[in-house]
Amino acid sequence: MKTAARAGADIRGQALLTLARLRLATPLQLKTLLLPHQQDTDYIRLALRNLRAESPALAGRAHRAQQSYWYCTPAGLAEATASGELAPTADRATGKRVASGRTGLREHGLALVDTVIDFHRAGAADHADWQAEVAHPTRRLVRRVQVRV
Repeated sequence: MKTAARAGADIRGQALLTLARLRLATPLQLKTLLLPHQQDTDYIRLALRNLRAESPALAGRAHRAQQSYWYCTPAGLAEATASGELAPTADRATGKRVASGRTGLREHGLALVDTVIDFHRAGAADHADWQAEVAHPTRRLVRRVQVRV
């Protein structure tokens, strides 16, 4: 039987990998994916707070509309990649801009996680099978490229 500390370390690592794969998620979405039989989000919230308390922080949090949105920091992405369970990629984004933005990116990101949850519940795919698309260039970057051409 797992000790409480070992179970806590497992969920912490799973939460970090899930955030690295999906860019952002709410505590309820993470609970649904990682601890579907739990009644509340207490374990997930504790794991997320522990990730944020690391030095340097492995996870960050943004608040909008009375909801918290969690994402990996650059240190969190590095640790997730170093675990060997996450394919290295140069295009991986932290999700901070998505979590705190007002441009509709957050809603898109959360809808992606909801889709992952639906596939997971249906048994069609595990949440670990997913990876968010590469970051798209912003208008500012596109303008810089056009000016240089």
